[in-house]
Amino acid sequence: MHKAKLGQKYADVMTGSYLPFIIFVTIFVSLIVWMAASISLDVMTTYSGSFFTQANKTFIRVEAQIDPAIKEVYAYKDRNSYVYKMKAVHVTYDGKKSYIELDKNEGLSDLKEEFTGDDSILQFEVSKEKVTLLKRILPLGDSKR
Repeated sequence: MHKAKLGQKYADVMTGSYLPFIIFVTIFVSLIVWMAASISLDVMTTYSGSFFTQANKTFIRVEAQIDPAIKEVYAYKDRNSYVYKMKAVHVTYDGKKSYIELDKNEGLSDLKEEFTGDDSILQFEVSKEKVTLLKRILPLGDSKR
């Protein structure tokens, strides 16, 4: 009997005014906005290129200028098949080409045969910038997009 009175009291408070509903919606909208503002995402740029080895070091040759501060490179021939994550040591330039030296402990010997041919053109993705999920959803006047 006591539970029925408590349930009746709850129903009276919740349906008696709009204030509990407004507080409930405000709390959850604020929670969603806070979560979207605290989650950061990498904005990736895709380049075509190939692997090559020189002086016992493995490089990626890309026909574009790449930011020298990159730390990771994602390589794939078909994104739906397999994507390799590799650590970049540093980037050098020769004209409009970029050469990304890979960490020698990356297990490059385990690459599939499709990656290792001299004429094998692959796709490489590098992180261009980090943005929050909120900024990605609502650019808020960002002129770069």
